[in-house]
Amino acid sequence: MAINKNAFVNDMILWIENNLGERLDINTIAKKSGYSRYHIQRMFKLQIGITIAQYVRSRRITEAAFALRMSDKRIMDIALDFGFESQQVFTRIFKKQLATTPGELRKNKQLNHHKLRYSLYIPER
Repeated sequence: MAINKNAFVNDMILWIENNLGERLDINTIAKKSGYSRYHIQRMFKLQIGITIAQYVRSRRITEAAFALRMSDKRIMDIALDFGFESQQVFTRIFKKQLATTPGELRKNKQLNHHKLRYSLYIPER
């Protein structure tokens, strides 16, 4: 039976979006999908153009950026909420993607929307 790659990747994206705060590694995602790590990584990269890890990391940073702007939660708590192991790792990845630190973003609330990664999930009609 042939697999509909678009639907499969879309379902995978929805599952990832619903689990951004959980431990998401390629083994967990592969187990959920029922396919091998190699197969899902290859299909995802072919359909989306980036790896699953890049997608997950950039989505977590984007959601964390919104949380920083919309809440008074501590930066460390936001980092942990989005699956980062420490505030230092979170800050390094955050600055690499958004060209600002979490503290700077919170202070001046300016966000470069061109550097954000929005969900690629497409609801079925």
